[in-house]
Amino acid sequence: GNYKLVQHTEDGTFLFDLQNDPGEDHDIAAKRPKVVERMTEDLDQARETLGLPALDAPITPPELPELSDAERQALIDLGYLEE
Repeated sequence: GNYKLVQHTEDGTFLFDLQNDPGEDHDIAAKRPKVVERMTEDLDQARETLGLPALDAPITPPELPELSDAERQALIDLGYLEE
């Protein structure tokens, strides 16, 4: 089949057969547990290979660079920062 696996941190895991259900209206995860298991293993392996965080990993905002006075003023003038 032409399957799509969807993992959601709050709502769980869903499996759709895109060939027979292109609108993704019918979750077939319970009917195809082996497909869910295989695709989940493939996804976990891809995450590990690519160095991606787990789906439920905490999100850490990036460090902001130090701004020069001119850069800071330009961002204030553009409305991105407040004085």
